Amino acid sequence: MSLILNFLLLAKLAIVFLPICTCQEQNILDLQNFDIKDTEATKIVYQTQIHTITKTEYLPYTSKPTKVAKPFVYKENFINQHNNYRSLHGAKKLAWSDELFEQCDAFISNEFQVCDGNIHHSAQCADGEVGEIITIGFKSVEEFMSNIYATSEAFNFSNYEDLNPATSKFFKQLVWNSTSKFACSMLDCGDYFSNIIICQYDNPIDSDSVSENVFPPLKHN
Repeated sequence: MSLILNFLLLAKLAIVFLPICTCQEQNILDLQNFDIKDTEATKIVYQTQIHTITKTEYLPYTSKPTKVAKPFVYKENFINQHNNYRSLHGAKKLAWSDELFEQCDAFISNEFQVCDGNIHHSAQCADGEVGEIITIGFKSVEEFMSNIYATSEAFNFSNYEDLNPATSKFFKQLVWNSTSKFACSMLDCGDYFSNIIICQYDNPIDSDSVSENVFPPLKHN
């Protein structure tokens, strides 16, 4: 750490979302491009889509991830959060899939053995087998879910078009009515990177059937 501190590299950490199953890698930092001989403080701007937090750390920075307890600790929270938000739009309830959980858990456990700010999609997502949301930087299930739902602001319910397709995909996957099963898994990346969270859905979003699967908010008297 003392060597790193001598470099005095200042960075901003942002919450990062990858596009749902376009499966393009959008890593927040390419450490290979860092010139560690540069002794001046360097400000790194991370690309964000939804929400930004700022922390100070000396880069390059990595941490060792740990499993977030057992799935039963957060399983019910994910189920309740998903179905609460879906109910606001009249979407049917989701059921937890043990098969999808094992798939999510194996992916992040094998792929992210070091937390360095980089995330990418699974092979199942790339093959179009599942819908997928993967993020880094959220401290809790509640924070993750509220920010996913907040992307509804990027969707126009009057004509079912995206105001920002790169952002509205998260909301659409969350409330996609023909989805019936899902699961999520988490890795704790420490105070700096918070959690890596991945959720997979048995029915990916489809641009040809948006109006049949994404409903406007229900009106309450």
